[in-house]
Amino acid sequence: SGSGTVWVKSWPRHEWEFKLDADSAGAWTPVGYWVDATKLYLDLPYPGSGNGGNYTIRMPVPHINVLIVSLDAVSLGALSWEDGHIWFQGASKPGGELFPKGARHWSWTTKGYSSTNSTEEQPSMYGLAVALEKPLNYYIEDKPYVDGTTWTVSGWPNQNKNPPDPPNPNGMLEPLSQVEDQEDNLSPVDGVMGDGANGIWDGDYRTTDESTWANPDSLSPFDINHNGLVELPVATDPAKVNPADEYDLKQVLKHTITHEVCHALAGPSHSSDPKCVMYQWSVDWKRQDYLSDGYRALLRVHNIKR
Repeated sequence: SGSGTVWVKSWPRHEWEFKLDADSAGAWTPVGYWVDATKLYLDLPYPGSGNGGNYTIRMPVPHINVLIVSLDAVSLGALSWEDGHIWFQGASKPGGELFPKGARHWSWTTKGYSSTNSTEEQPSMYGLAVALEKPLNYYIEDKPYVDGTTWTVSGWPNQNKNPPDPPNPNGMLEPLSQVEDQEDNLSPVDGVMGDGANGIWDGDYRTTDESTWANPDSLSPFDINHNGLVELPVATDPAKVNPADEYDLKQVLKHTITHEVCHALAGPSHSSDPKCVMYQWSVDWKRQDYLSDGYRALLRVHNIKR
């Protein structure tokens, strides 16, 4: 804020950018709200010095209404309680038709959001599309499972021998039916697989110590075959992972940005078409090239010459 600024309140939100002249080009920040002729709010925390002085407000070239997409490298999530990391929801014990080998249920922190506009504002301005760098990275990099011993036809490695059998981790996250902690509740019942009481957590097991999650030898519930690609739909058996359902960080980022751009152009609603990038559920990361007719009708494109 400042006296004598005489800012024009009619300029569209999210479109014009603000920067103090003394700061570098990396400080340009979208204007989120014009309060009055002497005060404005920015969409994102200002990355420059913030020490005051002369300023410039610009509309990025070309001089038509533009949609600004920002990669937020600081925030841990769009919601106040999110810490950026993936988080454990529970597990389904092996058995039954739905999960015969069991299933681990994890969720990811919100990877992006769009600051959409009100119905009154949509005819004249776009929202702001934001991708969140840390949740995207954690989704790929978090590995909360220790790669433990692997059950074979001869049983678990015998740790009570002298010398003990060497552990035999296989570099993949085995189904819950092949580990001792079959309910994934950090309370394994020794002997479930018939090895007798040896005091060891046989099989892969979960850890809540997030400082160990960056260990390259640990395992992820979203990358159970440990090849650096996340699976969606989430897989439960590494022997049955479909390569067509695996994605790298670039693909997840592309899908996230495309989804948030569509929100910024059309508003907060979602699509009921499972093939649409705006589908209400995350069923895969390969829908960024398809927008359903119903959702396309919601898009607003502004080419207002100023």
